[in-house]
Amino acid sequence: MMSLSVVIPTFGRTGRVERLVEELLGQDVSAPIEVVVVEDGSPQGPREGLRAMAAIRPSLRYVWKENGGVAAARNRGVRESTGARILFIDDDMEVDPEFARRHLDLAAANGGAWICGPSPYVLGDRPPRAIDAYRLDLERRWLEGREGAQEVELVTGANLSVDRARFLEVGGFDEQVRAASAEDYLLGIRARLAGIPVLHFPDLVARHHDPVDAITFGRRQARYAKATAELLGIDPVAASRSRRVRAMAAAHDPRRPLTPALRALKIRARLLAAHALPLGTLEAAVRLAERLALSGAPFARLMDTLISAQAARGWGEGRAAAAGFRRREEGRRAGERVTAVVVSYNTADLLEAALASVAAQAATAIVVDNASTDDSVERVRRRAGDVRLIANAENVGFARANNQALAQVTTEFALLLNSDAEAAPGAVEALVRFMDGHALAGVASGGLDGTDGVSQKPARRFPAVGRTLAEGLRLHKLLPSGARGRWLLGTYWDEAGPRPVDWVWGTFLLVRMEAVREVGGFDERHFMYGEDIEWCARMWGRGWQCWIVPEARALHHGGRSAALTWDRAQRDGRIWKETYRVVGDLRGTTYVALLKAATALAYSVEGVVRLLKGRPSGEWRYYLRTAVAQWRGGGA
Repeated sequence: MMSLSVVIPTFGRTGRVERLVEELLGQDVSAPIEVVVVEDGSPQGPREGLRAMAAIRPSLRYVWKENGGVAAARNRGVRESTGARILFIDDDMEVDPEFARRHLDLAAANGGAWICGPSPYVLGDRPPRAIDAYRLDLERRWLEGREGAQEVELVTGANLSVDRARFLEVGGFDEQVRAASAEDYLLGIRARLAGIPVLHFPDLVARHHDPVDAITFGRRQARYAKATAELLGIDPVAASRSRRVRAMAAAHDPRRPLTPALRALKIRARLLAAHALPLGTLEAAVRLAERLALSGAPFARLMDTLISAQAARGWGEGRAAAAGFRRREEGRRAGERVTAVVVSYNTADLLEAALASVAAQAATAIVVDNASTDDSVERVRRRAGDVRLIANAENVGFARANNQALAQVTTEFALLLNSDAEAAPGAVEALVRFMDGHALAGVASGGLDGTDGVSQKPARRFPAVGRTLAEGLRLHKLLPSGARGRWLLGTYWDEAGPRPVDWVWGTFLLVRMEAVREVGGFDERHFMYGEDIEWCARMWGRGWQCWIVPEARALHHGGRSAALTWDRAQRDGRIWKETYRVVGDLRGTTYVALLKAATALAYSVEGVVRLLKGRPSGEWRYYLRTAVAQWRGGGA
């Protein structure tokens, strides 16, 4: 008969483990058997009682390790064991005297297949009546009318025996799953992919004896259910509305991969309903958890938030706590899909503020420094590992620097954020939520507020002769304000909700990486300015849309890097030069000449008007100088 090693991971449980070890070492089995207890960094430290038992019982091994989760503990137990067959059970279980022999006999009779059985819970000595009744009903349904082996896709690590060699072949339990949740279901899927049969025997029962309250047990079952559903790509809420799936759940059919998730959801609902807290609060928590597809620690945090708020302040504040949790959790989940991209040039203080504003709103950030002479690079290097740095030896320009970062983005979205801008809390989530609802949106900009509190309104129209003349000659004032704003955008628009626009500033911009891969990055002929106009034009030309989403806000200090290099006239001359380059590529040189003439006329009129009105002092000179520059070539 093959040798057997029983692996028991344990964490913080006292008393029950020692009794379980005695039960296992006293099993009615003729094969060699050893028990390996793996203490997974329990708070009370190594247990001297178990160490003393192991010292005098050659068939008992006691292993202490730093806390790494149940998956890592089980894998460590396998590495420490010597048996050809491994039996996994939990540290709170009760087994009958023939339990180990039955596992070995079933494995031998079925060609070494992996063997599992049910592991129902006993909640303390005197569980609430409704819970105990449901437990008995659940057990009855599992056992009723089921004889012999049934091949299953999912397993439970609480009552499972495996062939050691095949277990190691598939890689064991996934140690990235730290909390007990879906690590055993994932093992079952690995076994199926490797062609290893997993047989379920309904009468091979090992019972949990877990003296916890109903809410703790409910949270645990919810964690298992949600993790399993996420692992299998299942929406358990939508699935539960199906008649076929409801019938499966009622029958608790272990052959169906949906069953564990649905069964655990049903157990949780019954347990929560039986608890003393008002049902409305807990039903709201269940609906919220399902909507967010929560599992593991997030669901536990939600329940803790709700229960503490309910106990201390009542239902109203409990609901408010749930709403706050939802906003934070949705923001976190949105951020996991976003990489922030920040191009820096001598703006160290502002750069730190920009990175801090997206630290909790993006999975990671990439900073591209264009050879700053301040301490920008040193400050980025001192930050934690959530920021990657690309330090250029020379200033390669805004467009090229952004492209360097975009080439390293692996998330679904990239957030282009100027180093002199700060995203408001929840702004990235608002942009992601908008993009999720608009599949053709390749680019979405949030609204921008200056340090003076005035909206900078980054949504723009492509440069056009007609609009330039209409605005310059004051003809736009003949239009109603709403129509004027929709036609001209810019400062005339009232920011009344999201809308598609010709182009947006690249200051605070969420881009869909699928669109970037299809359209390409910025045109690197543009050192700075004009690249956002050209990029948006290219997006529209390839079927992607550009949108403004005013709900998402960012603070924009404005022009700090440019001010270190150019004065106002030089900066504006560069803006016009790059703008005319884009227009020339799109519409030809003749149209550029007409646009320059229209712009010169518009600035001439504005300068004369300001001179006659006397406001503000000296501004008329700027407009007239700009008009002259346009007549002479528009800064080219």
